Amino acid sequence: EIINMTRSTAVVQIRMENDGRHCLAAQGTVLIMDPR
Repeated sequence: EIINMTRSTAVVQIRMENDGRHCLAAQGTVLIMDPR
């Protein structure tokens, strides 16, 4: 899931479930660059 996004960065969050119960959550910042 994208939490917030600007021209050059995005804050993303990943959540996982196991048998319907939350078991993992991770959040990080991703740098967005033009392709070479």
